[in-house]
Amino acid sequence: DMMIGVGSALSIAHEKGIIHRDIKPSNVMLDKTGLVKVMDFGLAKATSGGPEAKSLTSAGLIMGTPNYLSPEQGRGDPLDGRSDLYSLGIVFYELLTGSLPFRADTPAGLIFKHVYEPPPPPLDVNPDLPPFLVEMTLKLLEKDPDDRYSNSGEFLADLGEFIDNYDYYVE
Repeated sequence: DMMIGVGSALSIAHEKGIIHRDIKPSNVMLDKTGLVKVMDFGLAKATSGGPEAKSLTSAGLIMGTPNYLSPEQGRGDPLDGRSDLYSLGIVFYELLTGSLPFRADTPAGLIFKHVYEPPPPPLDVNPDLPPFLVEMTLKLLEKDPDDRYSNSGEFLADLGEFIDNYDYYVE
C-alpha cells in the first residue's frame, strides 16, 4: 500500500512537471485514515518550460539525501521523474530487505556507490522475497535512467500485476 501511495503521488507530481528529488521514508507519511502522503517538496524542481522550470531551491548544488540519491543526481546530470523512481527503488529495497543497499562513511562515498556500484542482490539479504518483487526493485535501481521504468504508471502496473496475481508469484 505504501508503494502504491508513493508511486501514485509521484505520478501526479510528474504529470504536473514536478520532480520531488528527496524521496525517502521520512518524507512518506500516513494520515489518520491510512492515506499515504508524500511530504516535503522543499527540494522539488519544475521540469516544464518557462521561468518556473528552474529549481525551486538553489541551483548548482547536489540536492537530496545521499542514501536515496539517484546516480544522475550524484553526477549533476539533468533530472526527470525517473530520478524519483530510483529513490523509490531505494525505499522499496529497504522495505523488502530491512537495510539500505549502500553504506559508506561519507556522503561522497555514498554518491560514488549510487553512481558506480550495483546494489547487493536483495535475495542475498532476504532469500524469501518473491522474484517478481526483486525484478521490480532492481529495475527501479538501474544506473541508467533509460533502463528504469519510464514513469510511475509502469511501476504501478507491475505492482498491480503482483498484487492481483499474488498466489502465482508467491509460493
